[in-house]
This record gives sequence, C-alpha cells and structure tokens, in this order.
Amino acid sequence: EALRDDRKRLGISFNVFTDLVDELFYAQHPQLQNRSLDADPKANQFRAEWNALAETVLKKLETLSQEARSNLGRYDRASYSGWLTEANQLEVSGRSLSALTDIRFGYLFPQQRQPLNPRKFGQVWYAIAHDQVSAFRDKSALRRVNAQPFNDHNTLKPGQGKVYVLQVNQGQTLKVSLKAPDRATRLFIFPPQEAPPLLQDSANQSWSAKVNKTGSYELVIASQTTESISYQLFVKSGI
Repeated sequence: EALRDDRKRLGISFNVFTDLVDELFYAQHPQLQNRSLDADPKANQFRAEWNALAETVLKKLETLSQEARSNLGRYDRASYSGWLTEANQLEVSGRSLSALTDIRFGYLFPQQRQPLNPRKFGQVWYAIAHDQVSAFRDKSALRRVNAQPFNDHNTLKPGQGKVYVLQVNQGQTLKVSLKAPDRATRLFIFPPQEAPPLLQDSANQSWSAKVNKTGSYELVIASQTTESISYQLFVKSGI
C-alpha cells in the first residue's frame, strides 16, 4: 500500500512502474520468470526483494520532474525529435543532449546496458532527455561564452552536467583547463557541423589544439561521482 501511494503521488503509471521493477528483478532471478510470486507462501523472500527494488526505483524516479514522470509510457522517437529541435535552437547539438542523458541515466541505473527497451527503461532515458532540455532552456545546464578568456567556478550534483557554447575561428588554438577532484568529471568537446569529437568522454582535465573549422563549439562537463563536486573551468582561444 505504501508503494502504491508513493507511486500515485509521483504520478507514475502502474504498468510502467511494474515493468521497470520486473526487469530488474528477473535479471537477478531468471529462474523465476514464469513463476507467480503472489500465491506461493515460499516466495516471501522474493516478494520482499521485489518490494525493496520497487522502493529503490521510486526514489530514483522521484529525481525526475513531475511532468517527465507523468508521461512515462508515452514517450517515443517523435518526442525525442521535438526535444532535439528545441536543443538545436538553443545551439546545443544532439551529441551534447545524448551525452548528458546517457550520463544521468547511467548514474541512476548503472546496471542497464544499451540498447534499452523503448517501452521499459528507454522510457526513463526519454524522461531524462526531457528534463535535460528543460535545463538547457532555463540556462541551469547551458552557458554561452561571449568573451574570452573565460573562467567559471561552479558545482555539479551526481550525474549532472553542463554545456558551454563558444565561437572559435578556424586556425585559432583552443585551450581548455578544468580543475576538479581527480577522476570526478567527464569532458567532451564537440566541434560544429557534426565533425568528429575533439574530445570524447575523457577523464582528462586539460586539452589544447588548433581548430580547422569556424563555428560553435560545445564543451560538455559532467560529474561521474556519487557526491556533489566543485570545479573551475578556464577557456581561451586565439592565434
């Protein structure tokens, strides 16, 4: 009853919720796949384990926005295409959106591996993408660098990330320096026009190179720790 009340309070569909918990439970106990846990008095231990998993899933889903939770079960590729269009209008590429969504999802459900079932944990991935675009919109996860050199001191919660968008001209040397706890962050550098990443999912905290395209570059910083961290970012480009 407590699980039911919490699920309803969070606005999560019963079917979606039970599908998520079942997927986690039966991955741990595949031998129980075709066995009912409701009628068998010998299954008390497994019912207790299912309930414990359910409580954990609810706590993790509670970190999503109310709107994102209430639409679990109704997301599809068209939903994502709409968010991607909005992100692009904010000068954020699909690569940045996907990277931050993957990182947040991986923090919440590290045992799940791609490809995700679009009707089960894929729904959670979509919900995270929805909230990520909202964070771009309200600028909590997006900052445009209008002048360089640029220095920013900020914090990240576990699984959280931020995108910095800056203009760099062809032939300039782009220098990026990040001060953060060792191995606490992941850094991406995406050039314009879908060119290959300059840096991909790296634990490095400094990078420098001459760029060969003029346009909008995205620096993506994300936390990979279980605690909030502080960081300082320094960016400079020039001849």
